[in-house]
Amino acid sequence: MRIIPREKVVIQEIVVELKAGKTIVYPTETCYGLGCDALNAEAVVKIFTSKGRETGKPMLMLASSIGEVKTFIEWNEIIEKLALDHWPGALTIVAKAKNSREWPAGIIGADNTLAFRVSSHPLITNILQEFNNPIVSTSANFSGGENPYRVEQIINSLGQGKTKPDTVIDAGDLPLQLPSTVVQVLDNHIKILRQGLIVL
Repeated sequence: MRIIPREKVVIQEIVVELKAGKTIVYPTETCYGLGCDALNAEAVVKIFTSKGRETGKPMLMLASSIGEVKTFIEWNEIIEKLALDHWPGALTIVAKAKNSREWPAGIIGADNTLAFRVSSHPLITNILQEFNNPIVSTSANFSGGENPYRVEQIINSLGQGKTKPDTVIDAGDLPLQLPSTVVQVLDNHIKILRQGLIVL
């Protein structure tokens, strides 16, 4: 597990790591996230192992833009309004997946849904734009632990296990924020699955 100060991050190097199936810890607008290439099944398994997370609990993804998310989920007017009002930002939208792609277990739900967010943090946005694929975004802590806002918390939580993150980007202490609000949009109905930073 190597730790890189934010000011020494080279975006292209992080993208190479993601393409090689590595796992990274990065800052977001909420807390530090743990992620990998969302289309790499082996990398996704490493995330579950690192966190000790139940495999039946799908993880959300970050995308670089609203346009990218549209290519992966069944879009409608409700999702359009939510996205335009709150993206980029701390809102995660769960919706039906388009059937044009095979998603790894742990990413797609048993009900054929995917969870997406467009982050407002400039660093991960730049990485996503260069990577040109969605990445996993789950809190960088052992499952059930406190959300991490400092790298020391990540080291204490994930740095002790057998499967550690490959790279940790140290962006300093993040502001203490609630996690993203998670909403499900199915059949033109909105259901709040987790009340977080954004109040709908």
